[in-house]
Amino acid sequence: MKLATILVLGSLAIGSAARADQPGPDWMPMEQVKAKVMESGYSQVTKLEADDGQWEGEGIKKRTEDGISCRP
Repeated sequence: MKLATILVLGSLAIGSAARADQPGPDWMPMEQVKAKVMESGYSQVTKLEADDGQWEGEGIKKRTEDGISCRP
């Protein structure tokens, strides 16, 4: 029973890791994206991550929280 549980949990962990979005090799580095977003007027850029083929995150612009998405 323990072995079956370990096998199921292990396969779930491997499956979720395989589905996690990762920046492509030709993408702009995260820190560079964050700097460019902040140059365009955003502050407090947070939760910047690779998702669905683009960088996505949150930031504040003109005192309003806003979603951010940037194509690599």
